[in-house]
Amino acid sequence: MLIKPIKREFIPVEDKLIVIDPETGAWLCVNKECRRIIEYLLEAADLNDVYEKFPEEDPLEITELVRMVKYSEERSEETKRNEECEKCADYAPALCILKLTEACNLRCSYCYIDAGGKHNRMMSRETGLLIVKKFLEMHDADGHKSTITFHGGEPLLNFGLMRDIAEYLRPFRDKANLSIQTNATLITDEIAQFLKDNSISTGISFDGPKQYHDLTRTFPNGASSFELVMNGIDILKKHDVRFDVICVLNRYNASHIGELFDFFVSKKMKTFCLSPIQPNGRGRDEDGIWLTGDMLFDAYKVLLDRIIEHNSTHPKDERIYDRTLTYLTHIIYSNVRDYMCMRAPCGSARNILSFTVDGDLYGCDNFIGHEEFRIGSIYNGDIMEQVLGSPVREKSQSRSMSGLKRCRNCIWRGLCGGVCYSSDYCSGANGEKETEMCVFYKKMIPYLIKKMFDDPEIPYLLDEQLKKIRYRKLYIDIDRNSDELIDSETLEAILKLHEADEDTLVCLCVRELDNCPELAEMIGIIKEMKASAAVITAGSTSGDVSLCGKILEAEPMRIDFAIDEGQRVLETAEQFINARNSLNECKTVFGLCTSTASLCYDEELIGRIGNLLGRYDTAELIIGDDTDEEYARLNDVLDRMRELSMEDRVIIPDIDKERLSRENYVFLLGQSEDEFYHLWIDCDSFTGERLEKSPKRFFTVSVENEA
Repeated sequence: MLIKPIKREFIPVEDKLIVIDPETGAWLCVNKECRRIIEYLLEAADLNDVYEKFPEEDPLEITELVRMVKYSEERSEETKRNEECEKCADYAPALCILKLTEACNLRCSYCYIDAGGKHNRMMSRETGLLIVKKFLEMHDADGHKSTITFHGGEPLLNFGLMRDIAEYLRPFRDKANLSIQTNATLITDEIAQFLKDNSISTGISFDGPKQYHDLTRTFPNGASSFELVMNGIDILKKHDVRFDVICVLNRYNASHIGELFDFFVSKKMKTFCLSPIQPNGRGRDEDGIWLTGDMLFDAYKVLLDRIIEHNSTHPKDERIYDRTLTYLTHIIYSNVRDYMCMRAPCGSARNILSFTVDGDLYGCDNFIGHEEFRIGSIYNGDIMEQVLGSPVREKSQSRSMSGLKRCRNCIWRGLCGGVCYSSDYCSGANGEKETEMCVFYKKMIPYLIKKMFDDPEIPYLLDEQLKKIRYRKLYIDIDRNSDELIDSETLEAILKLHEADEDTLVCLCVRELDNCPELAEMIGIIKEMKASAAVITAGSTSGDVSLCGKILEAEPMRIDFAIDEGQRVLETAEQFINARNSLNECKTVFGLCTSTASLCYDEELIGRIGNLLGRYDTAELIIGDDTDEEYARLNDVLDRMRELSMEDRVIIPDIDKERLSRENYVFLLGQSEDEFYHLWIDCDSFTGERLEKSPKRFFTVSVENEA
């Protein structure tokens, strides 16, 4: 096997070494002793040469290191492909920021839009409803769900328009979510019930304990707003309205970050975002309380430790999350930059559009007030025509890490995602000068990587969504004994005994689907316990498509078919796909599991598989390569699948040849979004042995560099 050469930087962090590809952000954290092996690997060395070069090292450890480097390379290529697809996308933005008013009843010293005072205009009903109508129409073709955010100023000063828009959207709530960002001082029982009845996601702007909050967030006469904010929060709690908090960090409260954390926890505020002052609006003149990058890093180190300590000792429903740490963890851990404000190009005019009180259109609400960033108006015709034809959008979407002078040679550019475009512009840095956020990221990213390396549980304590891609697996053989099947009641008892929950993947192993009429009910029981369900079968149905439909309507996460067990299993897969196509929506993934040998010698099988993959876009072909001799035939299989334009749907695991040499087995994989799990099934007893989990990114659909 050859290792592809790729540029890496080696960054010492305490007793460890971070190896990073600056271009894509793919990284490894290893012991410093590994450096000489990795450097040799990166010279395109043959694996056998590596063993000979380092005879004192354990060959298994070298092999694992090779897997890690290979994983890093594939991760790099995957990131490049994803970014290229993103650049080409002309989809309609899904987030609409409605500035219902410029007015505000507070005079926060750092307000980034300078709300209140001489700025007190209100959006008219005509303008508000026209914006919402046209925004929804943008998504008629793609069917994507929009989010309409009520913003200001203080949006509750224009509560009448908010109510009118919610009423207008009532028939279209399957097409749009609603949210609001408010200072909470105007919340009443009526407003809280309105938010609850209309499922409006609520964000509160709030700077923590009174002694810090009242230093920056006061009424125009300087009077305290703290008590009214707390009163509004208490009313929201009374009406069971969930809310998040945005807290602006400054020199008053950042040095007391532990006190802020304790306050939020004591008030049962579980999700918050600590955001530095934006150098815009009145915030431009508050440079005396701006944070340096070092100050921000010191604050976040304390916050990180407090969140880890809290979340590791509290149940899931009491855990605390900070948005910045969550998104940064997600980027570092998964190398996916799906948060629009932490990437370049950002979401301005691509994921988000903002409308002023008179209907003027901007790519982001942070640019409102800067005429050079005005795209158009709701009264100037089609929204997307204005957006796609705008030089403002073109300039925004042309920003890239390689195009920004300060970023192109930064080793952390693949993980940082660049500084917020509006902050960069308003601060005068303009991609040339290093900002305080640059200083923060250069310290925080390696610090967080080292934390993750020392304790693999940390990512899951910082980002609750990551738990969805790592499951505790429970395999249950439903019909091993055809005279004594496991029924729904027994299954439920087994699940309770094993404490199945949202972190559990329950795989139901079924030889003959006809033997298990309660399968759909069983999947429902699994989901009622908030676990995920998968089905593994080497058997068939009697041809009853309605049975397949019932199983799919129960929405198992995936169904794997061991098609090497005969044509009848492939026919069963076809029945399921036929049933799936009659449903309005189905997210079940189908896995067609076979050995290389089956494909190499069976032209009809290849044709039928290609047809199935073409009819269902979440079906996969999973190949287990039987022997070293068969492994050489993988290129032939891939060539045949390329002829069918299905090569990107082929998964070839890097698996244990010794285990594969055993006779009488079926090789299957279970998937949970981003990870696959090896499962070996003995065809006679149909019992399984679970191996260690392996990230999907370890797998490759190309063997061009492998002998």
